[in-house]
Amino acid sequence: MELLMRLKSFPVALKLLEKREKLEKIPFMRSPKHKMTLCQMITLVRNSDWTVGADAEDFFGPTCPSVLGMIDTPSLYKDGTFRSMVWVKTKEDGKKVEASIPRLPLGLIAQGFF
Repeated sequence: MELLMRLKSFPVALKLLEKREKLEKIPFMRSPKHKMTLCQMITLVRNSDWTVGADAEDFFGPTCPSVLGMIDTPSLYKDGTFRSMVWVKTKEDGKKVEASIPRLPLGLIAQGFF
């Protein structure tokens, strides 16, 4: 697959776990030493070929863990305030943007690793 697709890095998989204890039992798993975004973790895994485990506390801000269903989406996001500060003109437009973002159901998982 890699040869045919001419990928510049390794494909990455994400596995979602229900309990942190399972995350801690994964051999050679590394935890972030500082807070990161989901895209930074994916890049780290792709370029370093590491297994990285994270929970909601390892992410910088609530955006990434809310998309992964680790935490509830903050009201600042739901009502459009967050997006209207920079990306759109009105809170109503911000609310539409937030509603369009796919999110995993809340509470199905608590941890994830790549």
